Amino acid sequence: MLGRFFRNWWRDVEEKPLSYLLALFALCTGIACGLFFPRFLREADQEAMVGYASSAVKMATVVVPSFFQLFLSALWTNFRIAGASALSGFTRLGAPVALISQGIKGFGMGVFLYAVTKCFGTPGTISGILYLLPQSLFYIPAYTT
Repeated sequence: MLGRFFRNWWRDVEEKPLSYLLALFALCTGIACGLFFPRFLREADQEAMVGYASSAVKMATVVVPSFFQLFLSALWTNFRIAGASALSGFTRLGAPVALISQGIKGFGMGVFLYAVTKCFGTPGTISGILYLLPQSLFYIPAYTT
């Protein structure tokens, strides 16, 4: 079953390569902008952002939330962006709004990676990428349909 899924997905990539490249470009541009954006903030704002990321990670290790709570939180967060893109698909602005929302998602991922890298160094970067990569791989095909 998984093999059939990947064959269908690869056929879709071959049929619409420009859509996939544009979605990937929007995501990567958003990540790059998010990584460099905090460097233009004041030092106090950078430290506040890093402190927030650090406290959130430490709180998650002390009080482990239930899987269902995490699932609902992730569903609500991701549904807002995906829902806006899906609703815009019924208008003439569907494709540009989908690419803009892909860029916004990438920007948030870039800011998150900056904060985790600044707080935890290389292990934070690796864990942040491993945390964000799976859901990002599903966003790219979703925004190309």
